Amino acid sequence: MISSDANGEFESRPDVKMIKVASQITYNFNERRYSYRAANFQNELQRKTAGSFLIRLEPFYRYLEAPTKLVPQSRDLVSTYGEQAGLQYVRAPGLLCMPGYGINVAMLQGKLFISPIVMIGPGFAVNNYRSDSGEKTSLNLEWSALSSISMGYNGTKMYATLRTAYDLYYTSLNPSYLTTTNLKISLTVGYRFRDLEKFIPTSFF
Repeated sequence: MISSDANGEFESRPDVKMIKVASQITYNFNERRYSYRAANFQNELQRKTAGSFLIRLEPFYRYLEAPTKLVPQSRDLVSTYGEQAGLQYVRAPGLLCMPGYGINVAMLQGKLFISPIVMIGPGFAVNNYRSDSGEKTSLNLEWSALSSISMGYNGTKMYATLRTAYDLYYTSLNPSYLTTTNLKISLTVGYRFRDLEKFIPTSFF
């Protein structure tokens, strides 16, 4: 974790820990033509280029702990952070709502594909935190954005996908705020054992 002030000074706090548990629910407005599964998992085949508006709901719970305080002692002042001076932990259940758009560009009847997705939207969190002034609870605004692009081959037996995804989260604690970013790059190669069930015994007797 890196903290900064108006003078651009930085200091790392290696003992800061954050745990986040979330569930993502995505609704596809054009499921008859746009396959979200083909874009992300390659367990469906989309033969023609089509896109769709999407909306994602993300209920979450976040726990942030700073045993030796979140910011250096020299800058952890009431005049700057108010009741959050000496912040020790934040517990925050919340909800994000992210509308967006996705499109599958299908080539060779869908065997080759390019699938970008973009989502951005607001949310809220009920922050319960402890600081030098005691335990407080506040309702704060959140923002989140994500972009991803998948490209590869989706064949009858073999498939291969290169996926790049970038996530951005903005957490307001008012007056302080936190931003977290994640860049993920993955390569997936798979083989479909379509006739495997013929070799699985239905009974051992």
